[in-house]
Amino acid sequence: MTQVTVERRAAERVALESPINLQKHSFPELMLTEISTTGARLICPQGQHPGKNISFYLPFPKEIKGLILSGTVIWEEEREGYYYLGVRFDLQDEVDKMILEAYVDYLKRDKAIQEAKKVINAYIDTFLMIFDLGLEVLKKELAKRQEVRYLH
Repeated sequence: MTQVTVERRAAERVALESPINLQKHSFPELMLTEISTTGARLICPQGQHPGKNISFYLPFPKEIKGLILSGTVIWEEEREGYYYLGVRFDLQDEVDKMILEAYVDYLKRDKAIQEAKKVINAYIDTFLMIFDLGLEVLKKELAKRQEVRYLH
């Protein structure tokens, strides 16, 4: 029997390689660990009750101006002295939605590139070894042909 899993979220979340320290508007030491176009998973040292509205500044890479995001805490889970929060964004502005969508797409592409680099790096040594062996076989074959040519 095939088991089908239904995604609860409206949009796919991107897990970040390392958490982003957010410039905060609501509370200190806020860290972003996952983000989508509709919400995020955050970590903070203080509990935030579901239903509470929060906002934070999301910095973008390089010199690009970031985005102020606000949302509602949907769930909270305490682990090892920190609170993990599920936040659903309350984006009203269409331009902000497009900017966030572009940022999430950037993160997805960057993650795919990093994974591809890992695969390439994992196999490059094997490829080079096989390539060197192939060159040795080719050199031996060429040497044999040269010997045959001089024997005639």
